[in-house]
Amino acid sequence: MKEKWQSKFVKIVICSIMVGVLVVMVNVPVLASEKVTLRYWTPWGGMWQEMQQEIVDKFNETHPNIKVELVHVSWTGFRQKLMTSVAAGSAPDVSTMFGSSNMAPFAAQGILTSLDPFLKDDPELNPENIYPGAWNQGIYKGEKYGLSYGGGSSVLLWSKKTFREVGLDPERAPKTFTELSEYSEKLFEKDEKGRIKRIGILPWASMWGWDQNWFYVFGGKHYNPETDKMCIDSPENIEALQWMVNYVNKYGGADEVFDFQQSLGEQPVDLFLSGMESMRFQHSWYLSYMHKYSPDFEYGVAPLPVYGKPSPEKAPMLGADGIIMPLGIKHPKEAWTFMRWMVTEGETIWAEIQVLNALRKDANLKLRWPDYVPDGVLQTYNDVLLRARPPLDIPIVSILTDRMTAEADKALRNQESAEQALKNVQKFVEKAWEEAKKG
Repeated sequence: MKEKWQSKFVKIVICSIMVGVLVVMVNVPVLASEKVTLRYWTPWGGMWQEMQQEIVDKFNETHPNIKVELVHVSWTGFRQKLMTSVAAGSAPDVSTMFGSSNMAPFAAQGILTSLDPFLKDDPELNPENIYPGAWNQGIYKGEKYGLSYGGGSSVLLWSKKTFREVGLDPERAPKTFTELSEYSEKLFEKDEKGRIKRIGILPWASMWGWDQNWFYVFGGKHYNPETDKMCIDSPENIEALQWMVNYVNKYGGADEVFDFQQSLGEQPVDLFLSGMESMRFQHSWYLSYMHKYSPDFEYGVAPLPVYGKPSPEKAPMLGADGIIMPLGIKHPKEAWTFMRWMVTEGETIWAEIQVLNALRKDANLKLRWPDYVPDGVLQTYNDVLLRARPPLDIPIVSILTDRMTAEADKALRNQESAEQALKNVQKFVEKAWEEAKKG
């Protein structure tokens, strides 16, 4: 109800500026002759903010009539901040955002500019040249409101040092879920007080979009676009969550496993880099993180096994971030110039320094990752990217994620069955989805 009220409020406020926006878009066929300053919001901080600044500086050097000022805005409360800025007429000209699946929910709030007029007949930014899982993001009611920005899929990383210590072949990853369980048993270790000292893998904690990624490799999904129905409590999803419940129970229960998971706090050298987590299902950006905080860490990469018999549906999620143009800005043409550059030349720079895939097929084939990335790693990520499935991209995705996390936590703590947990989510989001479709 709160989000619906906010949406109506924003729509009322922004009506007063929409006419002005349309006039600007129609009457400014070319870039202004005077230098235009654009504000660019980004949620990335730390080392990634430095990378973003490097990219913005490159744009400014090559575009003398436009100056882009980067502003770091925390992701906490990001949607509300953007809604408020649009309503106040002080929105950024362009913004990146965490999770491309968030673009459609933002569009549903009525605070984004449609990109369809800009994308018409674009030779690079079209569904033929962009990986399907990336192109299909940011679409709301048939219009494109955002573009995926840098991304890729997840693969299994493992510590070669730890594998050697327990007698596993450091050059061979588990190839089936049976082997994944066997490896985890061999890698598990407790200290002299009976507490977890090392674990094989934390399946819910080490990937972008934990539930979608894990449910996907079991062949599940959250939503069926053909029927326009949610399918949270499908047999595949229940089986995936039950596998996690069994895993947690096997290694001491939720309290013990979760305490172990939080044992290092917010230290840069995390469980995987410290040798306390032996395998991790992770996106490629993590490779640059590893290099910064543990440059000598020896690791291997391989596709995560799928559960049971392989099929096209059993593939990991394509994870990407997004880039958007808020509604009501004064310089949409210049904003598009910057935005388009960011998802072409800028994305290539971003992909190469942060260690990501470029989402344009032609650019990705020419990509060069840093020398510290071992030979063959880029190819492994590329191979997985070709079959990666798109993340859920519907207006209620944040509502679904919150409810899923809460109910899954109950299941992992044996407070309810995996089946009941997902039935609870299904019932809740079915109602939310029907309400969302009413506008």
